[in-house]
Amino acid sequence: MIRSGDFLSPKFLVKNVTKPCRVMIIGQCLLDYWPAYINEYSSDHHIERILFNNGVALPELTSAASYDFQVIAPPLRSIMPESQYMPLKYVDLDKYESIFEESCNRLEFIVRSMLKYNIENNILTFVSNFFTPIKNPMGQLLPRYDLRNPIFFVEQLNVHLSKFLGGFSNIHLLDTNQISSTIGKRYVQDDSVSIIVHGSPLVDHAVNIDEQRIEKPSQSITSKFNADNYGFVCAVWDELISMYRTIMNIDSVKMVVMDLDDTLWRGIAGESGSIDPMMQIEGWPLGVAEALTYLKRRGIILAIVSKNEESVVRNLWLGAYQNRLDLDKFSFIRINWKPKYENILELIKIANILPSSVVFVDDNPVERESVMAAIPGIRVLGDDPYLTRTALLWASETQVRYVTDESGRRGEMMKAQEQREIQKVAMSRPDFLLSQNIKIKFDYVLSKNDKKYPRAFELINKTNQFNTTGKRWTEEEMAYSFNSGIKMAVFHVDDRFTNYGLVGVILISGSRIIQFVMSCRVLGMDVELGVLCKVCTDILNISGNGSDVNAFLTHTDANFPCRDLYQKANFILGQDSSWHLKSSLLPKIPTHLNFAV
Repeated sequence: MIRSGDFLSPKFLVKNVTKPCRVMIIGQCLLDYWPAYINEYSSDHHIERILFNNGVALPELTSAASYDFQVIAPPLRSIMPESQYMPLKYVDLDKYESIFEESCNRLEFIVRSMLKYNIENNILTFVSNFFTPIKNPMGQLLPRYDLRNPIFFVEQLNVHLSKFLGGFSNIHLLDTNQISSTIGKRYVQDDSVSIIVHGSPLVDHAVNIDEQRIEKPSQSITSKFNADNYGFVCAVWDELISMYRTIMNIDSVKMVVMDLDDTLWRGIAGESGSIDPMMQIEGWPLGVAEALTYLKRRGIILAIVSKNEESVVRNLWLGAYQNRLDLDKFSFIRINWKPKYENILELIKIANILPSSVVFVDDNPVERESVMAAIPGIRVLGDDPYLTRTALLWASETQVRYVTDESGRRGEMMKAQEQREIQKVAMSRPDFLLSQNIKIKFDYVLSKNDKKYPRAFELINKTNQFNTTGKRWTEEEMAYSFNSGIKMAVFHVDDRFTNYGLVGVILISGSRIIQFVMSCRVLGMDVELGVLCKVCTDILNISGNGSDVNAFLTHTDANFPCRDLYQKANFILGQDSSWHLKSSLLPKIPTHLNFAV
């Protein structure tokens, strides 16, 4: 039996356990038991509760930076008071529509009041939506999608809440309504007993008074309805941790490598000679295939590594998957009889990623063990086909905070990378670089409102190898840094094979280069040298002749590709461990690079 939290937030791909130190919960009194449940379930957290009802003013916050995140649960009863909707006549639809508009206005006022710490300090914030009622109290035969049905009314409030939150930064919706539905609303929500807008999990309210009745209730409320408050709160906490891990890019996956036989279809295709779509891919195989299409949209690289005859697989594929999952969706295909770990190592090298960023899915335990032994750090799945889809699709490690244009084209970029590697072998390096027709588009980002910011922020926090300091930035730090004068130099790259999109970010403060981050997809083109020369030129033009450019480099476990960056660009290492470039030593931009005007 799988726990609700593990079902919704699978932990198969976790390598580094996450335990936020300080969390704040703001909302009505019905949240009072959350800290105790969370600490019982997962210790070592400091959770603070702030009671909020009816637009009360929140106290001033003096230590915003010490909070990992805050959770806000707006009180539905203050937004949709029963004194408004209970007296209404069913036929008065116009009145329901008017009350809905008033409720939306109250929602905006109350939620904005609750977002005080996010607005003032940009604290990472999760806002809970509202429980939709279990059933329509007017009756099951009456219109479902009508504001007179409280289910639809609350659903539309949730839609309005989601749109309203889109106007703020560093805020994400916490879908507690979906969690309640997954566990089972009958085990969570109290609208089987209390009013709809109480919006609370089942609790034993005023039991001591009820026991004074002539005929006492046979059981308490929580016993009678088999309430699972603890399970619900734990599932909510798992969801919060899952979203937090995604935002902080903890254990993120960049490539998924799939076996075929008994992994993407049932049975061994080479032996059967055919694939019956109804028997061999319907059910969990098609579910896994669908999951892969969503991973590709998120920007995760897809690959196939299988011991098979490639011609046989290609002949069978179209009949099996038709147009649902084209082979073209996979950036790399290695169908041969080589040891699988050799193929995977080759793909890791071409993709220029770390083994810890790769997940290998295979039904054979011997193959999984062999790959793990040869490639330390790689993660594997495939022992239970009924869990593969949720592990790949719902795990925090495969989630993304944003979907950018570069995300959707990452697979094509990898194919281009493979073609480039093939061509590189046949030419001298200068001729090869000159033949690539490399173009760089350079720009500056000065605020979070810039359309290029989401991709730039993602790149900073997902890049491990070409990252001069390894620092991860929070939204709060980034907002503060922009206000303090830090700017981002960003650059797009394309060559004759593909458009790589925005692949690099340089954080600059005055004459200091704080951090240089670049996607390894363009490593080996000398792009980093050209861009560094461009940035240094801009800095020196502002600072004046005789000035130095200062840069910082911190060794991490993964950033070997950029450790000689500043040395190659004529920087000199100072006694304070920082690097310095004199204007007289400014290098020239490599001749094979073309900066777009």
